[in-house]
Amino acid sequence: MILALDTAAPEGGVALLHDSKIVSADLGPLGKHAELVVTRVEELLQQMNSQPKDVSSVVVNVGPGSFTGIRIGIAAALGFAESLEVPAGGLGGLSIQAWAWMLAHPESLPN
Repeated sequence: MILALDTAAPEGGVALLHDSKIVSADLGPLGKHAELVVTRVEELLQQMNSQPKDVSSVVVNVGPGSFTGIRIGIAAALGFAESLEVPAGGLGGLSIQAWAWMLAHPESLPN
């Protein structure tokens, strides 16, 4: 199960991906990201009937975006990864958008 965090964007969010099933939740406006990130992850784990130990890796949006938001996301990702003893990594927001587009339009990819 992959835990994804985005606190860099004005409307941040968190998501869990497991066996091609995705659940996600918004973090609300920029000033609420730090306050809500852990609560939202707990809610998503409950939706997936999963435990924190089921998370196998953590990924975080590293920008572009709000400087404070990026720091919140990286700190949260490292905290989750360290406590769960799983790897963490960062992706730029533009790379995330490109991957999302490719997944939504597989027919447009070269063979």
